[in-house]
Amino acid sequence: MASPIFGDKLADFHDIAYSSYSPDDVAKLLAANQTLPVSIASFKVQGAGSKTRSSFLRAQIDPLVNAPATRTLPELLKQLDATARRFKRFGTYSAAEFKLDLATVTPYKALLAAENESSSSPDFASDDNPLHEPYRGIKPLDLKATLILTQANPHPIHLKSVVRDNGPAAFSATAALKNLLGGAETLSIVASRETSPTASASYAAEFSAPLCIKSPDNRVHLSAFSTDNTAAYPSLAFATGARGASLKLVANSPCHPASFAEFGVATVQRTLSDLGSASETVKNTPAQSTKTSVYSRFAIDLRTSKPDSPLFVDGGYLLDWQTEAAGLGDASKISGDVAFLKTQAVAQASKSLDPENDHIVFSAAAGTGLLWSYARPGYAQSSTFYDRFFLGGPNGGISASSSSPPGVFLHAYTPSGLGPRDGADAIGGDAYAAGSVSVLLKLPRLTRGFAAEYLAPLRVLAYFTQASLIEGSTAPDRSVRSLYKSIFDSPTTSGGLGLIYRTSAAQLELIYSAPFVVPSSAEAAVRKGWQLGVGFDVDL
Repeated sequence: MASPIFGDKLADFHDIAYSSYSPDDVAKLLAANQTLPVSIASFKVQGAGSKTRSSFLRAQIDPLVNAPATRTLPELLKQLDATARRFKRFGTYSAAEFKLDLATVTPYKALLAAENESSSSPDFASDDNPLHEPYRGIKPLDLKATLILTQANPHPIHLKSVVRDNGPAAFSATAALKNLLGGAETLSIVASRETSPTASASYAAEFSAPLCIKSPDNRVHLSAFSTDNTAAYPSLAFATGARGASLKLVANSPCHPASFAEFGVATVQRTLSDLGSASETVKNTPAQSTKTSVYSRFAIDLRTSKPDSPLFVDGGYLLDWQTEAAGLGDASKISGDVAFLKTQAVAQASKSLDPENDHIVFSAAAGTGLLWSYARPGYAQSSTFYDRFFLGGPNGGISASSSSPPGVFLHAYTPSGLGPRDGADAIGGDAYAAGSVSVLLKLPRLTRGFAAEYLAPLRVLAYFTQASLIEGSTAPDRSVRSLYKSIFDSPTTSGGLGLIYRTSAAQLELIYSAPFVVPSSAEAAVRKGWQLGVGFDVDL
């Protein structure tokens, strides 16, 4: 009988099979050895790759080899399961499996006799034995283990393109080099461009490494980026630029990898140019501004999806809270000329009325943000264009350029077009609130039989959205309660209906959106009618 392989979810000891015995003997042997100790006599690693450091592998394997002599077979299986999961969480390997066999062939009757001796021995552990040992004086069962690793990242280059009928087309390329120094380090380089009217180009590089080689859940990230936009938004006809770097620590949840806590520090230099037709508000913004800030982010992401439609959420919830503080130090010693506290939160929840087939899935999403500028010597006395919130444009699916909270559908407005304006320019706001309720419907006749495999990712989308973005600096002494009262005094509402198709390789949206209630300040941002968006993802 072939040796077993234990992977992400190790079963229990009943699944072990040894090539040295017949199937009948295996079943009896497993039943008889629940309390006998086991030890790892030899350990082999396959598929680790030539770059992987031996010290990194030893840090993961040593707890298996150097275990107490009282370890039983079920306890070993739990350790193997935990080790396999830990290897995968490093991100360097897509799979980690263990193969077990006996190190030496022990006569079957001798093993049964050893088990009987341990259960009848006066030294056998009982509930009254504080040592909690399953036996005394019995030699552990020696096993040989083989760790089989499958390296991740078979396609280190990822290409993505997004094209919209009435917006910019975006193209991006991401190259990821994993296990760069042999200890689960990753170097990622991203280059992206958007066509007219935004005509932007951005480049970023990030190096990340485990904070401790024994734990995959805490990583350090060092990144640098550069962005240039000849027209930052469709409603803003001037050029912006940004150059910056950041250092952050990310702690992921071992049980829910999409949930994490993040802390970092960043410095960014921003520029404005080509202001010929810009509004007075934009022209009065400093042509150069430097921001040095500390930031944090906490995310709890317990959303779920089906294997055949992984890009459609069918249940669970998301909570995401971000905070950034700039200008905390002495302006003469710290590079920076803005001082503010900026915080925003996003919540999203989904519920399937048919959990088995997900024919109807309801979702609700909301986002809110506040920007407080505080007066400090050497810093700007009010919020600047660079740091304000911008709202509007598609999100929740494919988007070339979007500033809307996740799950909030603002297709009925131009990207970043909502909120305060100065002439034709959208100048951003200091506080916003936005929310959407939506429903995704399967098409029953098209998702059964022959067409099911191809049309399973197709959904009908219907949504209703309310949003508002205001300039809070006009009354800096007002309370948060009064500020939010102003937000909800004149919201804009909209709705939409359409089709969405999403797979890992292609995405398509065809949505008709229309505003219902539009304040005079938002009339210039309205975009009513059909919108088509197409996106492609390719791994090289």
